[in-house]
Order: sequence, then structure tokens, then C-alpha cells
Amino acid sequence: MKGIKIFGGLIALLLVIVVGVVVFVLGNLNQIVKETVETVGPEVTQTNVLLDQVDIALTEGKGELNDFVIGNPQGFSSPHLLKWDTIRLQIDPASVTSDVVVIKDFTIEGVDIVAEQKGLRTNLQALLDNLDSGASSPKQEKPSQSGEARDVRLMMEQVRFADNSINFVTEKYGSYALPLPSFELSNIGDKTTGLTPEELGVAILKPLIKQAKKAVEERIKGLAKEELEAKLKEKEKELKAKAEAKKEELKAKVDDKKDKLKEKLEGNQDKLKEQEDKLKEKEDELKNKLKGFGLKDR
Repeated sequence: MKGIKIFGGLIALLLVIVVGVVVFVLGNLNQIVKETVETVGPEVTQTNVLLDQVDIALTEGKGELNDFVIGNPQGFSSPHLLKWDTIRLQIDPASVTSDVVVIKDFTIEGVDIVAEQKGLRTNLQALLDNLDSGASSPKQEKPSQSGEARDVRLMMEQVRFADNSINFVTEKYGSYALPLPSFELSNIGDKTTGLTPEELGVAILKPLIKQAKKAVEERIKGLAKEELEAKLKEKEKELKAKAEAKKEELKAKVDDKKDKLKEKLEGNQDKLKEQEDKLKEKEDELKNKLKGFGLKDR
């Protein structure tokens, strides 16, 4: 398994907390949890996995894990895909020895998601693909050995994601901070049969990734719409400029035509006046001739 196993593996670490057969390691429990996460995590996710601090109090049924980081799937370059500042859990002490361990509250605080887009693919989709392929992969049964802890089934009454944020990084549009509201999940699994740690991990992680993916897709649609509107405005501006240029061109042609017609008309008027002058000259010439003959014009 890939992406699901680290989160499921984190849940599986509750086995160390709640199963009585691990009492002999309680003195080093915090260090064991940290080393297990940082050792097994990279093997199952093929990314860097870090867990900074672990503080578990079994007698109070409480635990806290700080600064948990899951790296990016292969092909993506952001420092991490998911980071949680604090994970707080509250266990029902009465369920520790039952078939299903009940976690009454599981709160993940300071959820930081770096959603990265490369081409048509995002690291969120890559992780979801890992979840789906991991969930459909056949699981190998481990042989039971004497002294081994029983297979533990888990259920959670309440899961909360608080103080969430998404940094969306794209090749085409740049980077954007996106909102991701806090949300809750209720009754994951049931108290009779419960879920395996892997199943529980998928049930918790998938809604978070889907919420982030939805926010990213909405932003991509918005950016694509803004880009299209900008292109349309630029095209409209270009068409207006072309129309204005064409209008000026037509106006120039009309003015040129008018000037030529005016010149032609003025030329015709000059010729007409010239002809009138010639007629007048002939008329005057005829009058003079008539006077020479002693005749008067009538």
C-alpha cells in the first residue's frame, strides 16, 4: 500500500497504546511510536515521513502527536503534501480489552495541504489513486504466533479537522491560498465489528483529500473562467480596433472620392465658364459686325 498506509499505520500505532500485551515497552512508548512512524512511513509511502514529538498517557486514555509530515508522491516537488501540527486522541478506556477499540475523539489540528498541479494532474489525485489502488490490493494474512497481540479493530466516534489551509501551486497560474473550512466526521466503523487500521485510515483521509480536491477544482475553474474572460476582452478590444481602423479607412476613401468629385465638378464649372466666355466673345463679335453693316441688334 502507498498513501493510505502511513495514515492507517498511524492509527495502527494505537495498538501499542491500547493493547495490554505491550506494557513491557511503556517506558519507551513515545520513542517507539516516533521511530516506527519515521521508519515504516517512508517504506509504505515512498516519501519522507517525519513525526517530531509523541506524548502518550495511557492511564488517562489520552495521546498527542505533534508535527506529523507526509511528503509528496513521486513526480511532485513541493516540500510536503500534508502536514498536521497536532493530533489529539481520546480513547474509551473500557474498550481497550474489547474486540473493538473505541476512540471517542480524534482531532487533527493545523492541517496544512500543499496542492500541486502539473499538467492535468495534481498530487491530490495521485494520493487518491494510491488510496483506491491500496484499498483494492489483496492483503496478506500474517500467521498467528503465540504471544502476539490479537487483531485489533477500531472505530471512531468523532473525527475533527481544524485550522485547515491549502496552498495551491500551479504551473500555469502561480500560487494561491485557498480556504478549507473545519469539518467533522462521525461514527467511522461500528462498535461491533470495527475497521482495520488501513480501512480506518482510508475512511479518515479520503474525505479530507476530497474536500481539498474540490476546493482546488473550483479555483481552477475560476482561473480558467477569468482567463477566458480576459481573452474575450482582448479579442473584443482587438475587433474594436480593427473596426475603428476600417472605419477610418472607409472615411478616408469617401473623403478622397468627395475631393475627386469636387475637383471634377470644379473643372467642369471652369470649362462651362470658359465656354460661356467664348460665346459672349462671339456674341460681341457678331454685334460689332452688324454695326459695321449699319444694322442694330434686335
